[in-house]
Amino acid sequence: MLELTDIQARVLGCLMEKKETTPDQYPLTLNALRNACNQKSSRDPVMNLNEGDVGHALRELEGMDLVGEVWGSRVARWEHKVPQATGLHSKGIALLSTLMLGGPQTLGELRNHSHRMYEFDDLDDVQFALQKLAEGELPLVTGVPRQPGQKEDRFAHLLCGEPEIPEYVAAAPATRPAPVKRQTVSSGSPYESVVGFSRAVRIGNVIAVAGTGPIGPDGETVEGGIEEQTRRCWEISMAALEELGGTLEDVIRTRTFLKHREDWEGASRVHGEFFSEVRPASTMLAVDSMIDEEWLVETELEAVTGT
Repeated sequence: MLELTDIQARVLGCLMEKKETTPDQYPLTLNALRNACNQKSSRDPVMNLNEGDVGHALRELEGMDLVGEVWGSRVARWEHKVPQATGLHSKGIALLSTLMLGGPQTLGELRNHSHRMYEFDDLDDVQFALQKLAEGELPLVTGVPRQPGQKEDRFAHLLCGEPEIPEYVAAAPATRPAPVKRQTVSSGSPYESVVGFSRAVRIGNVIAVAGTGPIGPDGETVEGGIEEQTRRCWEISMAALEELGGTLEDVIRTRTFLKHREDWEGASRVHGEFFSEVRPASTMLAVDSMIDEEWLVETELEAVTGT
């Protein structure tokens, strides 16, 4: 992506913002876009652009294939093409436009200032999205040194080049978005270290629970048929999910693997006992065999907290 001027970044950032916050007025007319650029709230620095400034920036951005003119009413309207140019969608656009319009900000400020465009679950969610923006083929954000008296890292966009840093803080080391904390749950199985897996993993607000067999507290396959085994699998999975801070309502995907196709009704009934109110996306498959010959079923689930 080409390096933008401050005015180009302001114009593009406003189009990105207004598409999410005022979709009924989008695409924007030249006058509406000028007003958005000159807002006094949520803008740093505050600008006083005229229609000529905005129109010139639009034509330059159009030449970079970052915006497009839309006709269909009495006046021309403008839309941005950031997803096509960068591959960014909801989270990335919310953070990038917030930085373009408001200058360097902390994780907490970014979450608060972008909430009308995207509702981040927590600061880990913001940090994970920033990490993606910083580590792409074309890095779009970077960390900046803390100003005197500041305790939190701040982040800035790179669409206008490296951010200008006051001399009195230029000597401080710049920060990068720290890796999002990775949490795991162990089953206690000796095979975890051999195979290299965890019972469940959480990164940000995403939780994945590994394939789960019908193993009882004694380490043996539970007694009973398909319903008893399926119920045990989901009990183990839910315990791992809850240990990582998830709840039943956070589950978005389940998978059930059956040794015998004819067991689908019994497995389905038990699935309904757990998930009938949540109704996650669900897949059920019949497979040729299980790792343990006594197993009739194995399950997996995925969850996103705060859904």
